[in-house]
This record gives sequence, C-alpha cells and structure tokens, in this order.
Amino acid sequence: MLNAIALDKYLVKTLSNEQVQVQPTESSIYTSIMKALMEKNMEFHTYKPRQDRSFRVVFLNLHPSTDLHDIKQAIMEKGHEVTNIWNAKQRGMNRPLPLHFTDIKPHPTNKEIYHITTLLHTMVTVEAPHVKRAIPQCMRCQKYGHTKNYCRNSPKCVKCAEQHLTSECPRKFQDTTVKCANCGDQHPANYRGCMIHKKLQQLYPKLRDRYMTQNPITTGASNLNPSATSYAQAVKQQPNPLQTPSSHTHLTPISTSQTTMTHPPNDISELQRMMKNVMDQMSTLINLISMLVSKHTNG
Repeated sequence: MLNAIALDKYLVKTLSNEQVQVQPTESSIYTSIMKALMEKNMEFHTYKPRQDRSFRVVFLNLHPSTDLHDIKQAIMEKGHEVTNIWNAKQRGMNRPLPLHFTDIKPHPTNKEIYHITTLLHTMVTVEAPHVKRAIPQCMRCQKYGHTKNYCRNSPKCVKCAEQHLTSECPRKFQDTTVKCANCGDQHPANYRGCMIHKKLQQLYPKLRDRYMTQNPITTGASNLNPSATSYAQAVKQQPNPLQTPSSHTHLTPISTSQTTMTHPPNDISELQRMMKNVMDQMSTLINLISMLVSKHTNG
C-alpha cells in the first residue's frame, strides 16, 4: 500500500510492541497515507504536522480582566495573526492569573513577537511556554505518547478498560471494580502509580532538559557575554567626572568580579618618605611641648 501511494517518499522505523513508524517526506504524502489507513480501518495514531502547528507564546503582566478580543486585536496590529488566546488559571483555586497563552499563525517572523514590551498601555513580557515533563496520554485509547485528537485506535474506557469511550461507560459512580487498560491492575488507566507509567518515566528523558539542550531559549541574561563584568562592576571602572584623572593611578582587573587599585613603585616610596617626615615633625613637636610643660611646672 505504501509503495503504491507514496512511492519512495517515505521511511519506516521499527518500534517496540510490534509497531512501526511511517515518516512521509512530503505533506501531500502524509495526507494520502492517512486517508488510505482510515479506509482500511487500521488502528494507528499520528501527530499534527509541523507546518500546521501554531507558534505559542505567553504574555505576562496583562491583568486577567483584560478583554481577550482587545488583546487579540492589539497583537494583530503589531503584525501577528492570532488563532487562539486564553487566560491561565491557578490550579486548584481556579483563580485567574496575569498570564495569557497565545497561539499565532506560523510565519518566518514569529520570533519577533518576543520584542513586544508594551501592549494596551501595559508593560508586558513575552516568553516561550514551559515544556511539560509529563508523558502525554490519550484519552481515547489510554495509551501513552499521543493525544486523542490524532488517535485512530479502538477506544478504551479509563475506568473499566472495555472498548468504549469513557463518556459512554455505564458506570456513572465511583466503585472499586476498576481495571487499567494498560497493565490490567485494579486502578484507573490514568493512575500515575501504574507500573507502565513508572517504567515510561524511567525510559523517557526529561523532556524539558532535552528541549532546552536542542532549542535553547534566548533571554536577556543569556545574551550577555559570560566573561563580561556586571553593570555595577563596569560603573566602578568608569572615571569619576568630578575628579581629574591622576597620572599615577590606574585600575588593574583581577577577574570579571573584582578590580583593585595599585600604585607604581616610585609612588609607594614617595608616600613612605612623606609619612616618615610627618612622624619626625610630630616627634619634634612632642619634645617641645614636653619642655614647655616641664618649665612651667618648675617655675
């Protein structure tokens, strides 16, 4: 079937559990393979094509009461086509947060959205969303590694593991007769203590660390030269505009975190000579005072 539809425009990779992964090299071939598999009622799952994925960012510091339509309009006026926007809420308490997730249509200039600093008369920060560490689980077949929107596998109930959607399960109330569709134990399929989930957690690398290694997010701090001094240190090295630069003083950098002030050897000798003269004069003065006090006492 693949040879007839895709010719030589695909690759196949063998996976565990008697599965194979088909990788089309063109988007049109992807659509043709999808259609053929659905016509044959084959079980499979896929993912959203990369060219169709939205570019997602997070706007920080916009008040939760700000109208979403106004935010969308303001972003579009800056040259970005918004496809979806929603306000994030705090887990548990369901309290709105000053965070707005925004999906924009893919475009070569997408990353320019990070340069936005004001929106609707508000100072904002635009960041990339944090990468989730959790392994995705399909709410249709209960398997890990994909989501229900692109799943064509037979449905499995999260409670009883029968071949029907969870919303169609006849068990409307909680009871102890549950069964995992993945391992067969007596717990729901979305239980994080499931042995299958624990094993996958050990096999899967930390998604966030892997993403940061392959796609480091550039921030203001990371743009700085690691060997450069801080702002405060740079200020220390600047000459004081209220003072005349001295010909015998210079700054010698010790490291990027500190500086020290030194003097040439001739200046140190001159300073020592001056201090010695001062001490000799003070000694003479003390002797004179002692003589005067002695004469006054004898008289």
